[in-house]
Amino acid sequence: MPPVIILIAILFQIALHKLLPIMIIFEKMYWIGIVMGFLGFFIFTGSTLLFRINKTTMIPFQDPSFLITNGIYKYTRNPMYLGMLFVQFGIAIYFGSISPFIIPFLFIPIMNSRIIQHEEVMLEKQFGESYIIFKNSVRRWI
Repeated sequence: MPPVIILIAILFQIALHKLLPIMIIFEKMYWIGIVMGFLGFFIFTGSTLLFRINKTTMIPFQDPSFLITNGIYKYTRNPMYLGMLFVQFGIAIYFGSISPFIIPFLFIPIMNSRIIQHEEVMLEKQFGESYIIFKNSVRRWI
């Protein structure tokens, strides 16, 4: 499911850029977008790798068998979503127009309300005190 979410977001960004290309960024800044996009890709990929190593699901609303608290999860509870956000900002900067920035700014509240809150309730039920300690010591995003 997470790869589908990022693919849909990217397609919307491309459509917005093509339909409403309001240019705001200097041409040479596209390198910042490329770097940010690759950083997001590596954050996303690294966090999904931890799911595979620990043999647990990364699909939202499915019960995970293991609570991952190491690696990048020491710094953010949602590195996959953070990686997606970085990719979206990277794409927006790369295009250089303002319209693709709409998507990452919508992504945060949508993910918080539609997916993350539900995942956190599920994780708290499944892992109890271990998850509460993790939740209280690690930020949701950054």
